[in-house]
Amino acid sequence: MQTAFSLHTLNHAHNRATHDGSHIDPAGFALTSGIWEPSEDWEPPEGDS
Repeated sequence: MQTAFSLHTLNHAHNRATHDGSHIDPAGFALTSGIWEPSEDWEPPEGDS
């Protein structure tokens, strides 16, 4: 777990150096924004609001 978090932090540092201080690549949003849409047959679990 420590290795994964360290790599995560390293990637943020890299992005800040590469993308003018941003923690993420601003151009990446367009590439990933559609993957978070639930499928048509998805239903939330009971009791989840």
